[in-house]
Amino acid sequence: MTKISSLSDIGTSVASNDTFVLVDASDPTTPNKKIQQQNLFLIPDGSVATPGLRFLNDTDTGIYRSGSNTLGLVTGASTRLFIDSSGRVGIGTTSPGELLNIASSGASANASIRIDATNSDGTVAARTAIQAIGAGTGSTESSLAFQTRNSGGTLGERARIDSSGRLLVGTSTSTNPNTRAVFQGYSTSTNEYAIVCLKRGNDPVAVGSGLGLLSFGDKDADNVASIGAYRDTGTWTHDSSEPTRLVFSVTADGASSPTEAMRIKNSRILNFANTPTYADNTAAKAGGLVDGDVYRKSDGTLMIVYT
Repeated sequence: MTKISSLSDIGTSVASNDTFVLVDASDPTTPNKKIQQQNLFLIPDGSVATPGLRFLNDTDTGIYRSGSNTLGLVTGASTRLFIDSSGRVGIGTTSPGELLNIASSGASANASIRIDATNSDGTVAARTAIQAIGAGTGSTESSLAFQTRNSGGTLGERARIDSSGRLLVGTSTSTNPNTRAVFQGYSTSTNEYAIVCLKRGNDPVAVGSGLGLLSFGDKDADNVASIGAYRDTGTWTHDSSEPTRLVFSVTADGASSPTEAMRIKNSRILNFANTPTYADNTAAKAGGLVDGDVYRKSDGTLMIVYT
């Protein structure tokens, strides 16, 4: 507001109707100062520590202006919301880079949006959250986590897009760099684990190009068994001829990664890539095979173990 000491003299004439007249306290009958009506509603720029518009009993809370066409909302001498000259809104930052920029600092450094649906009595009926999670101090990597509330009222992560662009559901990490999406389910009561990895790269021009992968593993290994779809031999033309094969792979005892056990070719012929070789049924049983297992003889004849 305009200070009394800086008011202009009114002169000998009466002020116009847009002017408030102030009188000299020593001579109340003679007005000698004036202030324009509009100046009564102007506030100084202020600062974060002392906002231009603040409260009598809370002087570090209010509104300030840091530059041309900017506006800051302050509580406790800290900027909580900032609007820059381009109309971008920053929450937790005074340098918003997008139309809405939410930032946080400190030990957690997790920017978050929480959405609550409340009952008529004010209790929370439903709650979800979207949270940006940093990869560590000094890193520009981050993940985006989606959370929902369980029956006990606790927020828990349900899905995540990690810094590599992978969609993770039921897990927050994946050690397989080629996986684009992971859907993992785990039940302690049944000891069942499942991971589904779907991937699609460029158009499958070369034979053997991957089309998709159904992968199974435990909490420490992404892939211990899988069923994969690949381009098979033959002419590949989109929509008219797309020969594919399914490859079944398992991890052997003592091994750390799966190897192909069987494939179904585009001709619908079964192929047993790693079938063991034995001289006859007796030798196969001596080698550890049981009834129903498949083996082949040295001449390539495919056999089934029987009693």
